[in-house]
Amino acid sequence: PDNDPKLQGALVAIENRTGYVRALVGGATGEHFQFNRATQGKRQPGSSFKPIIYSVALEEKSYSPATIIVDEQIEVELEREDEIWEPRNAGGNFLGPLSLRRALELSRNICTIKILMDVGFDPVIQMARSMGITSTLGRNISLSLGTSEVSLFQLTSAYTVFPNSGIHVDPVLVKRIEDRYGNVLEDH
Repeated sequence: PDNDPKLQGALVAIENRTGYVRALVGGATGEHFQFNRATQGKRQPGSSFKPIIYSVALEEKSYSPATIIVDEQIEVELEREDEIWEPRNAGGNFLGPLSLRRALELSRNICTIKILMDVGFDPVIQMARSMGITSTLGRNISLSLGTSEVSLFQLTSAYTVFPNSGIHVDPVLVKRIEDRYGNVLEDH
């Protein structure tokens, strides 16, 4: 076995209905690897953060899957008056009018930015919190592109809300503790 693996990764599997953590892999183990990439590592989630913004649009602003959003070139004024940001989609093209459903399906950056600008930062951050994301989330337009860092554990926990009909169940790492005689000391 290689004692110095060049490639490492993480995996989190959570049962949606119960919140039971079925698998948690944080990378290689050993005296040189004390860092759990699943719980301690924070990365920019990128487009995987977009469904949280779309959730706010559906729940708070009465958007529907058929709501039309125009995917077009835009300019966004930043905090300083002389700063302008011209966000782009992957590939640099624009597709014109799209339904909310299609914009999410295609992960269109411009559409997500427009939605965030409409719904506001606070409702998105509040939604993320209610879905189990505890990391600091930036109050800026790039939040729509997933630039705030979160752990894989938090993001996986948040995603359990979608198949769970909007209900967040806190992840459970330990179901039961028994002593050596089989007596239950703690049961979730």
